Amino acid sequence: MSEVTPIFPSPRKPDDLGRGPMVMGLTWTFTILAIVTTLLRFYVRRRIGPHPAPDDWLMLVAAVLQLVCQIFVTIAFTYGMGKHQADIRVPDEIVPMVMWEWVSIVPGLTAGMLGRLSICVLLVRLFGVHRWFRHHAIILTACGVVVNILIIITVFASRTPVQSLWDQSIPGATQWDPNIVLSLMYIGQGFYAIADITFVLIPIIFIWKLQTALERRVGLISLMAMGLFTAALSIMKGIAADPGPSPDGPTNPDQAYEATLELLWATLEQASVVALGNVPALRPLGRLDLPVISSLAGSLKRRCSRVFSHMSSKNGSSKSSSKNDHAAGPGSGPGEYRDLEMNGNRTQVRHTDVWHEMDGTASTDDMVYDGRIHRTDAFAVSSAPAMAKAGSR
Repeated sequence: MSEVTPIFPSPRKPDDLGRGPMVMGLTWTFTILAIVTTLLRFYVRRRIGPHPAPDDWLMLVAAVLQLVCQIFVTIAFTYGMGKHQADIRVPDEIVPMVMWEWVSIVPGLTAGMLGRLSICVLLVRLFGVHRWFRHHAIILTACGVVVNILIIITVFASRTPVQSLWDQSIPGATQWDPNIVLSLMYIGQGFYAIADITFVLIPIIFIWKLQTALERRVGLISLMAMGLFTAALSIMKGIAADPGPSPDGPTNPDQAYEATLELLWATLEQASVVALGNVPALRPLGRLDLPVISSLAGSLKRRCSRVFSHMSSKNGSSKSSSKNDHAAGPGSGPGEYRDLEMNGNRTQVRHTDVWHEMDGTASTDDMVYDGRIHRTDAFAVSSAPAMAKAGSR
C-alpha cells in the first residue's frame, strides 16, 4: 500500500509562538490604557464638568472600536499570528489567521480616525482664535480621514472575490495593482504623521506665549508633548506598511511573520491616539476629593510652586503678576474646555471685575498666595456695570 504524500508540508516548530506573545502583551496594555483613560474622562465630566461634549463621544466610540480591533487581533493570535510561516499549519491555521488580521483593519483604522477627530475638536476649541491654525487642523484631519476611508474601501475591493485576500488557493482570483493600496497607505500615514507633529509643536508655541504662570505653561506643554509618541508610531507604521499578497503568491517566504510588525505598530498607534487624546481632559482629576491623589498632588504642587516661584523671581516675572493666570477663561463649569489664546491674550481683569465661586470646593485662600493668583479653575469672572469714566479712574 503506497504512502500518501501531504499536499502542504507539516509545520516545522508548531509550538514556537514567535512574536505573538510580545504583540499580545504590548497591544493589550495600550488598549486597556485607552479604555481606562476614556472611562476616567467620562467620570471627570460627570463629577466636575458639564454634560459630555461631541469630542468626548467621539473618543468613546474610538475606544470601543479599538477594543473590537484588539479582540480580532487576539483571535488571529490563537491561529498563529506572530509565528514564522513555516511553523503555521496550512491551510487550517494560516487562512483564518490572515482573515482576522484583514478584518481588524476596519475597526482599527476607524478608531484612529475618530480619535484624531476628537483631538482636532479639542484643539480648535482651545486655540480657535488663530484662524490659520483652525483651518490647518480641520483640513489636515479631514484629508487623513478621507484617505483612510479610501484605504478601507480599496483594500477589500482590490481583490475579487474578497476571500482571496486571505485564501490564495481560490482559483481565478483577480487583484488590482498592489501599489495602489500601498500608495494610499503612505499618503494616509503621511497626513497623520504631519498632524501628530504639528498638533504638538504649534500649540506648544501658543502655550509658551500665554500670560500665565510658568509652572502652568510647563505642565500644559508636557501634556501636549506626549503626542510626539503617537507621531513616532505613525512613522513606524508607515515604514512597516505591506500591500499584502501579490497575484503570483507571497514574494517574501516569511511574509506572515514580517507582517506582524505592521500589525503591532498599527494597533499601538490607534490605542495611543485614544489614550493620549484623553490626557488633557483628565487634568481636572487633581481637583476631585480623592484622598490619596489629593495628598500626592498637593505635596507635588507645593514643591513645584516653590521651585517655579524661585525661577520666576529670578526672571523678574513678579512685576507682571497682575496679568498672570487669566488663561483659564470662561466656561460653563470648572471642567469645561477654554479658549486659552482668546482669554490669555485679550482678557484684562479690572478692579470692577467680580470673582464668582463656581462650586463649593473653592476658596479665595486657594486662589491667592505669595501675592499672586495661582488658582482660577473654580472661579468665573464677570464685570460689574460700567462706572463713570472719572469715577473708574
